[in-house]
Amino acid sequence: MTQIPFAEKLGVSQSAYKNYEREATDLPISVAVKLCQDYGLSAEWLLLGRSGMTIKMTDDIIESAVVVTREFLTENGLEVPPEKEAKIVRYLVRKMSETGKLNPAECEEIIRLAI
Repeated sequence: MTQIPFAEKLGVSQSAYKNYEREATDLPISVAVKLCQDYGLSAEWLLLGRSGMTIKMTDDIIESAVVVTREFLTENGLEVPPEKEAKIVRYLVRKMSETGKLNPAECEEIIRLAI
């Protein structure tokens, strides 16, 4: 979709849209809400540049972090308190959100350091 139709869908002028895109003007909260609601974007991604671009991507990152942590602990016969496991998962989610997917070796190294 080009700028003009997209700007119209958002209810803003083409010049306003260009300014938001170039970050010359702050995105009004009403436009941010519309983008999140209409296109399933993550507000954290849209406003802060963190997390997955869409809510589904964020869900996938969380699921991936939980699975890799559980698999590592199970395969290595390790038991850690739930609070510690939650901290590991939270850290992996943060890293995955910032850098994209981590490879399994990176995840294992992070978990090893945490336990």
